[in-house]
Order: sequence, then C-alpha cells, then structure tokens
Amino acid sequence: MIYRKLFFAIKPASPQLEQLTQLQRQCDGFGRPLPQQNLHMTLYFIGPVEQSKQSLLISAINSTQWPAFHVCFNHLELWPKQRILCLTSGKVAPNLQRVTKQLYEIGAQLGLPAPHYDFNPHITLLRKAHCKPELKTNLCELVMTAVELLLYESVSEGHGVSYRVLNKWPLLNDLT
Repeated sequence: MIYRKLFFAIKPASPQLEQLTQLQRQCDGFGRPLPQQNLHMTLYFIGPVEQSKQSLLISAINSTQWPAFHVCFNHLELWPKQRILCLTSGKVAPNLQRVTKQLYEIGAQLGLPAPHYDFNPHITLLRKAHCKPELKTNLCELVMTAVELLLYESVSEGHGVSYRVLNKWPLLNDLT
C-alpha cells in the first residue's frame, strides 16, 4: 500500500511571504528558518493516508463549499515543547472556524485521525528554536486573506522536508 503524509493548509500571498521572510531575518540565530516555499498555516494535519482514502477525501472536499476568511497574525511566540518560533493570531474568524470544523468532520467520516490539539492559527517561522528573540523593530500585523484551500503532501528529502501541493480549491468570497 502507498501512503502519503497529508495536511490541509493556507499559503500566504507573495506580499505576506516577503513580510514573513523579513521577520525570519530578524530572528536570525534563534533557530532554523523554514524555506519560504514551506511557509503556510496548517488547518488540519492528517498524517499518513492510503491512496484509496485520499481519493475519497478529495471527493468529499470537492462536494463542499468553502468560505474565504482573513487571519490577522500579531504575536510572536516560542513553543518550547515543539521547539518552534511562530507567528500567531489572537482571534479565529468565524469562517476559519467553519472551515476547520468541516475538515475535521470530513476526516472523522472517513476514519482519518482527529487533530491531537485544539486549532491555534499560526505560521511556523523557525524550527529548533531555543528562545524568543527581541525584535529590532515592532512586530507589524500580518493580515492573510485566504482564497484557496490547499491539500499538501509532506515529503522527507535528504535536505529536509518539502511540501507539495496535491490539490487546491477556491474559497468563496464571503469574508468573515
């Protein structure tokens, strides 16, 4: 059987990717920065999924309407247990809650693993982080507008992990 390690996520647009890269530069020396192409906000990490279940998952996602949403990231946090430095949001928009709830429900219907933690919107900036840096400039609010839901495969390679987009779905333009 062939398994793929899957997760659903939102990818920041180019201007937000540049802001995130600048923030990573300010945190130089405090951990290992994620490559720009790997920056994302995970909505539902599923883990290994058999090919036949992946097809059922995609069919279920295809038959659902997904609302667009905004996320406002405004806190830099060190998560010592995970050893990551991440940008977090104090609020979860109603449409973001709706999307994650729908994803979890579809996963449960297909017998996929439930999330191991409560949803906490964040973008990981550094891995192997050991402390939270004092920034030279104030942290600017980063507003991300989600317009696509992405299904990623996490692939371990010699130089680390890369994330490949397997499928994408447009989000409806009813922003909340």
